[in-house]
Amino acid sequence: MARAMAKAEPQIRLQLRLFGYPSVSVNDEPVRLGDRRALALIVYLVWANGAVPRETVSPLLWPEADGDIGRMRLRRLVYKIRQAMGVDVIGSDRLNLHLAENVAPESDVAAFEQFLAEHRFAEAEALYSSDFLQGFHVDEASELDEWMFFRREALRGRL
Repeated sequence: MARAMAKAEPQIRLQLRLFGYPSVSVNDEPVRLGDRRALALIVYLVWANGAVPRETVSPLLWPEADGDIGRMRLRRLVYKIRQAMGVDVIGSDRLNLHLAENVAPESDVAAFEQFLAEHRFAEAEALYSSDFLQGFHVDEASELDEWMFFRREALRGRL
Protein backbone atom coordinates (compact mmCIF):
# COMPACT_ATOMS: atom_id res chain seq x y z
CA MET A 1 0.00 0.00 0.00
CA ALA A 2 1.43 3.36 -1.00
CA ARG A 3 1.69 5.97 1.70
CA ALA A 4 0.67 9.49 0.89
CA MET A 5 3.61 11.78 1.33
CA ALA A 6 3.03 15.13 2.94
CA LYS A 7 4.05 17.95 0.71
CA ALA A 8 6.96 19.81 2.27
CA GLU A 9 6.49 23.54 2.49
CA PRO A 10 9.21 25.58 0.80
CA GLN A 11 11.82 27.07 3.08
CA ILE A 12 11.28 30.76 3.83
CA ARG A 13 14.35 32.89 4.49
CA LEU A 14 13.51 35.60 7.01
CA GLN A 15 16.35 38.11 6.98
CA LEU A 16 16.70 40.75 9.68
CA ARG A 17 19.11 43.62 10.03
CA LEU A 18 19.10 44.46 13.74
CA PHE A 19 22.24 46.54 14.22
CA GLY A 20 21.02 50.07 13.65
CA TYR A 21 17.46 50.76 12.60
CA PRO A 22 15.89 47.35 11.89
CA SER A 23 14.74 46.05 8.54
CA VAL A 24 13.22 42.77 7.40
CA SER A 25 13.26 40.84 4.13
CA VAL A 26 11.67 37.60 3.03
CA ASN A 27 13.64 35.58 0.49
CA ASP A 28 15.77 38.65 -0.32
CA GLU A 29 12.72 40.89 -0.89
CA PRO A 30 12.39 43.85 1.51
CA VAL A 31 9.13 43.88 3.47
CA ARG A 32 7.44 47.02 4.70
CA LEU A 33 5.38 46.08 7.72
CA GLY A 34 3.99 49.57 8.33
CA ASP A 35 3.66 48.98 12.08
CA ARG A 36 6.48 49.16 14.60
CA ARG A 37 4.77 46.62 16.82
CA ALA A 38 4.78 44.16 13.92
CA LEU A 39 8.51 44.59 13.49
CA ALA A 40 9.01 44.30 17.26
CA LEU A 41 7.04 41.05 17.32
CA ILE A 42 9.11 39.52 14.51
CA VAL A 43 12.35 40.54 16.24
CA TYR A 44 11.16 39.15 19.56
CA LEU A 45 10.11 35.81 18.06
CA VAL A 46 13.44 35.44 16.25
CA TRP A 47 15.30 36.28 19.46
CA ALA A 48 13.20 33.84 21.52
CA ASN A 49 14.01 30.98 19.14
CA GLY A 50 10.99 28.98 20.26
CA ALA A 51 7.42 29.27 21.47
CA VAL A 52 6.48 32.45 23.33
CA PRO A 53 3.27 32.58 25.37
CA ARG A 54 0.73 35.03 23.99
CA GLU A 55 0.29 36.22 27.58
CA THR A 56 3.95 37.33 27.54
CA VAL A 57 3.91 39.04 24.15
CA SER A 58 0.65 40.96 24.49
CA PRO A 59 1.64 43.04 27.55
CA LEU A 60 5.08 43.60 26.05
CA LEU A 61 3.49 45.36 23.07
CA TRP A 62 0.39 46.83 24.75
CA PRO A 63 1.03 47.16 28.50
CA GLU A 64 -2.12 49.26 28.97
CA ALA A 65 -4.48 46.70 27.41
CA ASP A 66 -6.30 44.15 29.54
CA GLY A 67 -6.11 40.44 28.61
CA ASP A 68 -8.97 40.26 26.12
CA ILE A 69 -8.09 43.49 24.34
CA GLY A 70 -4.41 42.58 24.25
CA ARG A 71 -5.16 39.15 22.76
CA MET A 72 -7.45 40.70 20.15
CA ARG A 73 -4.76 43.24 19.19
CA LEU A 74 -2.17 40.48 18.97
CA ARG A 75 -4.38 38.38 16.66
CA ARG A 76 -4.93 41.42 14.44
CA LEU A 77 -1.18 42.17 14.40
CA VAL A 78 -0.29 38.59 13.40
CA TYR A 79 -2.84 38.83 10.58
CA LYS A 80 -1.28 42.14 9.38
CA ILE A 81 2.18 40.56 9.40
CA ARG A 82 0.96 37.62 7.34
CA GLN A 83 -0.67 39.99 4.85
CA ALA A 84 2.39 42.26 4.56
CA MET A 85 4.85 39.41 4.10
CA GLY A 86 2.77 37.39 1.67
CA VAL A 87 3.88 34.21 3.44
CA ASP A 88 3.05 32.74 6.80
CA VAL A 89 6.14 33.27 8.97
CA ILE A 90 4.34 33.07 12.33
CA GLY A 91 3.03 29.82 13.69
CA SER A 92 0.58 29.77 16.54
CA ASP A 93 -1.62 27.72 18.74
CA ARG A 94 -4.12 28.74 21.36
CA LEU A 95 -1.43 29.69 23.90
CA ASN A 96 1.78 30.42 21.99
CA LEU A 97 3.36 32.18 19.05
CA HIS A 98 6.52 31.02 17.28
CA LEU A 99 8.19 31.19 13.92
CA ALA A 100 6.63 28.80 11.44
CA GLU A 101 8.52 25.52 11.02
CA ASN A 102 9.59 26.31 7.47
CA VAL A 103 11.10 29.70 8.40
CA ALA A 104 14.88 30.00 8.48
CA PRO A 105 15.74 33.22 10.32
CA GLU A 106 18.98 35.02 9.47
CA SER A 107 20.23 38.13 11.20
CA ASP A 108 23.32 40.23 11.57
CA VAL A 109 23.10 39.66 15.34
CA ALA A 110 23.16 35.86 14.89
CA ALA A 111 26.14 36.20 12.53
CA PHE A 112 27.85 38.48 15.08
CA GLU A 113 27.34 35.89 17.83
CA GLN A 114 28.61 33.11 15.55
CA PHE A 115 31.73 35.08 14.64
CA LEU A 116 32.45 35.68 18.33
CA ALA A 117 32.00 31.98 19.11
CA GLU A 118 34.48 31.15 16.35
CA HIS A 119 36.95 33.83 17.56
CA ARG A 120 36.56 35.73 14.29
CA PHE A 121 36.65 39.05 16.09
CA ALA A 122 37.43 41.34 13.16
CA GLU A 123 34.39 40.03 11.28
CA ALA A 124 32.19 40.38 14.37
CA GLU A 125 33.33 43.95 14.86
CA ALA A 126 32.67 44.76 11.20
CA LEU A 127 29.03 43.61 11.57
CA TYR A 128 28.43 45.81 14.60
CA SER A 129 27.70 48.94 12.56
CA SER A 130 25.69 50.53 15.38
CA ASP A 131 23.77 49.45 18.46
CA PHE A 132 21.02 46.84 18.48
CA LEU A 133 17.76 48.40 17.19
CA GLN A 134 19.27 51.88 17.39
CA GLY A 135 16.64 54.54 16.81
CA PHE A 136 13.77 52.03 17.02
CA HIS A 137 11.01 52.79 19.50
CA VAL A 138 7.42 51.71 20.04
CA ASP A 139 5.26 54.30 21.78
CA GLU A 140 3.80 53.32 25.15
CA ALA A 141 5.66 50.00 25.31
CA SER A 142 8.02 50.49 28.26
CA GLU A 143 8.58 46.75 28.83
CA LEU A 144 9.65 46.38 25.21
CA ASP A 145 11.99 49.37 25.60
CA GLU A 146 13.47 47.71 28.67
CA TRP A 147 13.97 44.41 26.83
CA MET A 148 15.68 46.24 23.95
CA PHE A 149 17.89 48.20 26.37
CA PHE A 150 19.19 45.08 28.13
CA ARG A 151 19.72 43.22 24.86
CA ARG A 152 21.55 46.27 23.45
CA GLU A 153 23.79 46.48 26.53
CA ALA A 154 24.58 42.75 26.42
CA LEU A 155 25.60 42.96 22.76
CA ARG A 156 27.64 46.10 23.36
CA GLY A 157 29.41 44.28 26.20
CA ARG A 158 30.19 41.35 23.92
CA LEU A 159 31.76 43.73 21.40
